Amino acid sequence: MIERKDPVLKALEHLKHSYLGELPGRLAYISEMWSELSDKWDLEQAYELLSYLHNLAGSGQTFGCGDLGTVAKEAESVLLECIKRNHMNTVSGHEIDCIIKTLKNCKPVIIHESGIYLPSLPALSQANKEIFILEDNKFLARTLSHSLLSYGYNLHTYNTVEGFQSAVSAKLPDAVIVDIQFCKNQDMDIHRIRELKQVAADLTVPALVLGNNSDFSLKLAAKRAGADAFQTKPVEIDILVSDLDRLTAGGHASEELRVLFIDHDQEFANHNALLIEKAGMKGKVVTKPGKVGDAIGEFNPDLIVMELFLPECNGRELADIIRFYPHYLHIPVVFLSTEPQIMLQLSQLKMAGDDFLIKPLTDTELLNAVRFRAMRSRQISEMMSLDHLTGLLKHTAIKDRLKFEMSRAVRSGIHFSLVMLDLDYFRAINESYGHVVGDRVIRSLGRLLRQRVRTGDAVARYGGEEFAIILYDCILFNAEAVMEKLLLDFSQQYFSDRGASFNVTFSCGICYSADVKNPEELLEAAEGALRLAKTSGRNQVQVYRKSTIGATPSPKRI
Repeated sequence: MIERKDPVLKALEHLKHSYLGELPGRLAYISEMWSELSDKWDLEQAYELLSYLHNLAGSGQTFGCGDLGTVAKEAESVLLECIKRNHMNTVSGHEIDCIIKTLKNCKPVIIHESGIYLPSLPALSQANKEIFILEDNKFLARTLSHSLLSYGYNLHTYNTVEGFQSAVSAKLPDAVIVDIQFCKNQDMDIHRIRELKQVAADLTVPALVLGNNSDFSLKLAAKRAGADAFQTKPVEIDILVSDLDRLTAGGHASEELRVLFIDHDQEFANHNALLIEKAGMKGKVVTKPGKVGDAIGEFNPDLIVMELFLPECNGRELADIIRFYPHYLHIPVVFLSTEPQIMLQLSQLKMAGDDFLIKPLTDTELLNAVRFRAMRSRQISEMMSLDHLTGLLKHTAIKDRLKFEMSRAVRSGIHFSLVMLDLDYFRAINESYGHVVGDRVIRSLGRLLRQRVRTGDAVARYGGEEFAIILYDCILFNAEAVMEKLLLDFSQQYFSDRGASFNVTFSCGICYSADVKNPEELLEAAEGALRLAKTSGRNQVQVYRKSTIGATPSPKRI
């Protein structure tokens, strides 16, 4: 059997061999520059030599040449003091001369690693979660099974305790639901909950209990038996789904974290980008400061890792320029440098940067530092841009995303569909059942939309009971099919309040980005299609087509 090497690891090895192949030439050039500088001091040439030493100090350990990196760092430190004085005295000159000779004659001691430790993010999982329920009411079991399937949960029903216990023992589910009135004996049911929890105690499978009343004593007994959540019947599907989401959190990963590396050392930056790619993140490299603005706009990074010493400008100046753009103010900038002086670090932070990473770094150190900062940045960004009721993007965030996607479509030729939808007769729901129930309906639809979109798509609460969805790389026909299935599934969900049950529908308008010229026209066309859906009877999907004036009805799929 032929073993196939991971393509990312193969690329990393290629970078290392390329680096080692070019290393003798780099060392010879450093020696040549020092020879000229030692004969005649020149500040500009000193900065150029400093740049080469700085790169060698930072990249040596990364590519397995730790001794070279250490020697280069010594030379960099002495030369930096000479640059600050704009003068090189005899002592400093002699010290650098010895170090440069050592560097030139030094044989690279390559550190061979048995393997590269690459901690990865949780794998993206689109599979439904498995829920086991102990329930002898067949109608309730069927209703829950159908409703939960729409939210990404497969419900397996068992009508005997023995069958339920056997199933849990054979295959651990993501959660279990127990109807506490199953045996028509409260004490017996509490005992069963305790037994069922013990079956899966080592792996802490969460248990949700259904009860006919909300007596405190019953809830306390259920909690002491190991219940993680309690719901009183009749079951509110949106509350049940919310509990299951909370109890089984962590099964779905968000979109990959994105890190932008700004460094004129192409090989070193490529190495770091490949490392984080292997760890489940996305990396992009920019070597020219003048290209940074466009790269940020196209890539939308969660974190910027920037070399402090760049040839055209220093990192502090470039970070200040990035801060000229209001939309980029939230992106943290981390300087990467061999500069160990704390006062200089504080000076850089005061001006524009957010943190420092001191080279040399091991691969593991770099990954951990980058991932932690990128995750924190993503969390803060989401807190600022998400609607508190639904957890979806806010109005301003989706409009910014719309502009970004339109710009990307122009560059790449990959277009998308914009969906605008609005709950039908929502005012009547608020008037009949109150705003608390209305909020539950909004949360339920928001959760359904969030679970149905793909990574890379975007869904937002556009305002009140109106929602917006960006379906990336999705033609009109596919967008119609997706939304009509969502429309059908949501219309079959039942909400209840004080004994009364009701269901809710929505109306939907869709426009394809290739059929319009700009984000404003796209939004106007999708909203026009939504208005047509409303005036044509609601509970339907309408699309805007370029070949016709206005929106045209979508054929109903029964």
